[in-house]
Amino acid sequence: MEREMTQCSYVFYGSFYEALKEVDQETRLLVYDAINEYALFAIEPQLSGTASALFKLMRPQIDANRKKRESGKIGGSKSGAKKQSASGLQAKGKQSAANVNANADENGNENDDLISAAKMPSRRTVITLLLNNESSYPVSQEEMERWEELYPAVDIMQELRKMAGWLEANPTRRKTARGIKPFIVGWLSREQDKGRPAGKSKKRSGKTDEREYVPGELDTKIHDPIAEILARQEKGQKAEGS
Repeated sequence: MEREMTQCSYVFYGSFYEALKEVDQETRLLVYDAINEYALFAIEPQLSGTASALFKLMRPQIDANRKKRESGKIGGSKSGAKKQSASGLQAKGKQSAANVNANADENGNENDDLISAAKMPSRRTVITLLLNNESSYPVSQEEMERWEELYPAVDIMQELRKMAGWLEANPTRRKTARGIKPFIVGWLSREQDKGRPAGKSKKRSGKTDEREYVPGELDTKIHDPIAEILARQEKGQKAEGS
């Protein structure tokens, strides 16, 4: 059965291409198919993992363009389409382009970190963390290994599972695409501090305690019989000479 198109064309942005060309071929093809089916036939895709995260980043722009296209259609009666002046069409076209660009900038600023995260060759996702816009941040194997070096006292995978559970249970406190990494690092830093040996650490100083040792001080306190004899002789000679 042939599917009915809801629109015959759509805008495919360069940022979509740049993000997709860096992921593996299987993920790239899944996202390409999902974009085409959603933009042309309004079919909701069934994706998971990195493919789902990428599509969720691109979907708001596709929806925005569809709305602009629908609002920009020229209405008319059954007898014929209503004519618009060239100046009116030109002004409306400029306004539509400005709105689309503004929308693209807004979406791009929010999602730069996630697209950059996805543009890693051979990137294997170990877990995903929910964000405040219902998309997910894919944590890679490379990131986890780096954190294992930085926080040796922490079970990184277990803590990432805890973060995932906490974010699921606290939807109002989920992080943005830019805020998720500081959230992860802060969490791991606290766990690293908990893993340090208990007890108060003593402050050590490289400076010598002058109250314990002063150069020459011990010399004046040590009893030296030879020095005493020499001193007496010197006193006797002075007495004879006087």
